[in-house]
Amino acid sequence: MTRRVGRSLLGLGLFLVMAGLPARADFTPWQSVDLFKPANPLDPGTRQTNWSADAAFGKFDPSTAPGARSGSPAVLLGVQVQLEYRFDNTVSMRFDNATTETVTANGSINVFMPDGLTKVVTPATFSKVTTQTANVNDIFSKFVNVPTAFAPPLAPGTITGPIITAPGQLGQFLGLGKIDMPVTAFATSQFNSNSGNGFGSSVTHAWATVSIRYLFTVVPEPSAVVLTGIGAAGLLAVALRRGHRRAFSA
Repeated sequence: MTRRVGRSLLGLGLFLVMAGLPARADFTPWQSVDLFKPANPLDPGTRQTNWSADAAFGKFDPSTAPGARSGSPAVLLGVQVQLEYRFDNTVSMRFDNATTETVTANGSINVFMPDGLTKVVTPATFSKVTTQTANVNDIFSKFVNVPTAFAPPLAPGTITGPIITAPGQLGQFLGLGKIDMPVTAFATSQFNSNSGNGFGSSVTHAWATVSIRYLFTVVPEPSAVVLTGIGAAGLLAVALRRGHRRAFSA
């Protein structure tokens, strides 16, 4: 019985020598790019939609990743993208008679892979409905004067995308130099007056901060794998000898 156990433990030790221990996966620090973000967070966004821009990031270089050494290159396992954003929307209305007017505004921000085709996070969106009514008491001559309506700014939001692991997509982030990830911000609006007289407009500003980080592991050097296996086999040999002694004394 003891010999069978010993042979099994020795076989496990040889397996560890051949396979080595699994490497640990780590994230690189976030890289961030601000797109039209105001210096003062109380100010509206500095770029009116619609706009498009590129967020430039450093590629993942396996030879210079943290922990990489000669003979132990890093392996890219995944890429994660994060989007921080805010929309600011202002609505103006003009009334030509007693009526109810409604302006509906919608917008979205999208972040794409370097190929410009695949979205990497769930789009950031907003939808705002602003309604005002002018009645007969507001009428002076032919026109009705009602103050401009300001839709409250939407609070900033953050969206973190899933970890990208598809080999064909990871290849876009590998190598030297920079990659450009396209970012777009669009807004639309609709105006309605129940009397058909009047005018409404919507102006939207937006900013975005795009961040990426890389999930990677470092391949152990062959010598390190062998040493790890020898150490494990040595521990198993000690356990085997102890088992023999207990069996003999019994």
